[in-house]
Amino acid sequence: MEKRAFYDATTKMLTAWGYTESNCRQDINDPTNVLPCDPWVEVPWDFDLIPGQWRLVDGTANPPTWEPYP
Repeated sequence: MEKRAFYDATTKMLTAWGYTESNCRQDINDPTNVLPCDPWVEVPWDFDLIPGQWRLVDGTANPPTWEPYP
């Protein structure tokens, strides 16, 4: 399974790493309310970024291109 970089669809900010099928948030106040899942791109195994500090520029590139986010 590929390593995945999950990002916020609006800001394209890196939110999490994962090898899971999806990165979905739960509503703390209402566990039955399923919030939208983060989109993701597959990245090389040795690719390393810090969530919250990078923004996706091009998810179709291989590897995907990211830019530092101050």
